[in-house]
Amino acid sequence: MKVTVCDNDEHDLALLVELLAKYSSMHPEYSIETSAFTSPFEMLCEAESHGGSDLLILDIYMDGISGGRKYYWVQVQDCLSLVLFWSIDVKILVTGGTGFLGRHLVWRLAAEGHQVVFTGRNENAAQEVMIRCAHPVQWVAVEHGQANALEILLKASKGIDAIVHCAALSAPWGQSGAFYQANIASTEEVLAVARFAKIKRLVHISTPSVYFEFCDRYHIREDHPLPKPANEYARTKAVAEKLVMDNDVCERVILRPRAIFGPWDNTLLPRLLRVMNKGSLPLMRDGEMLIDLTYVDNVVEAIYLALTRSLMRTLSVYNVTNGEPQSLSKLLTQLAIHFQLHLPLKMRSTSWSLVKSMAYCLETLARFSKKEPLMTRYSAGVLAFGQTLDISAIRNELNYEPVVPIAEGLRRHAQWYRQQQEQGG
Repeated sequence: MKVTVCDNDEHDLALLVELLAKYSSMHPEYSIETSAFTSPFEMLCEAESHGGSDLLILDIYMDGISGGRKYYWVQVQDCLSLVLFWSIDVKILVTGGTGFLGRHLVWRLAAEGHQVVFTGRNENAAQEVMIRCAHPVQWVAVEHGQANALEILLKASKGIDAIVHCAALSAPWGQSGAFYQANIASTEEVLAVARFAKIKRLVHISTPSVYFEFCDRYHIREDHPLPKPANEYARTKAVAEKLVMDNDVCERVILRPRAIFGPWDNTLLPRLLRVMNKGSLPLMRDGEMLIDLTYVDNVVEAIYLALTRSLMRTLSVYNVTNGEPQSLSKLLTQLAIHFQLHLPLKMRSTSWSLVKSMAYCLETLARFSKKEPLMTRYSAGVLAFGQTLDISAIRNELNYEPVVPIAEGLRRHAQWYRQQQEQGG
């Protein structure tokens, strides 16, 4: 069978030839002879010299990726036909792949058989990620927001089908320039790469910190108006979200996972454990406010669904949690049990107004010392006021369900934590 393909985009043309070769190898009963041209004029000249074709393909459009499958529309002569090609080589770029969430995602994608390219600054951390992968992955050393970052990312983006943007600076305190580079400039770079590589889908990891106000807020939906940012982290992440929303470069999914914990978490629970180990734990409002947590594997599951499921719109925003709101006092008790702290916990009742004043003083001193304060108004407020998220949207539209309950997640985290302590990590 003679097949003539024509596309003025050399990348698409090469893809057409590759897909035909795959089809031919899968169906040896067909003998496919392929002629490829970048212009209709050359194609017509060749056709006149050597006779016509049994099949004429004029263009190709990528329609989606799903669990290792790539869907393409091909224009066959004057009509459109849907063609499904199966492949395990869906290629995904993960920014921040050496971080807490990023490394778990790289491990999951590699285990699923995808080609993975991930970014990170630290070579030792990258080696740790790669050695635990089920299949080989590629690391690209880059510091987002630097002058050469975009050039490096563009070179690394060849052939990628999707991007998951995990890279960010998540901290209650820091220099505005550092937050800008890590959260805003990195997002601008990713959007430029998405446009250059003509990717099909971008999954952007944001934060529920954009919802935070110094008051209780429960059952927050994605379409709720955002308040004034509580700190520089929340502000820059909100700006990054707006960039993704305003750039119609591909299908975009924004995820807002709440309070991620699990193995390799060096931020959320470790900070809380340090305070709990020091003795009497200050507890505001009797610890009865409700909070949401998310085990890291559940966030990875949400990302995988966002990558592989059909989307209802070109831009979607989803909250992500374990769907198990509980009081702070109950959580602290569970932490003490799983991490083998002394029981009963010593707690003392403290007023929010007093803690807020202390945090303000510490922030003022930190501006002169240039060191992160022991406590900020934001970090204290997170423990003083309740926040739970409505996850009905991602459940209904992507069929998301948490795969690891909080109790099991705490058990796994504590087991890993004890292993690290024994190894001196």
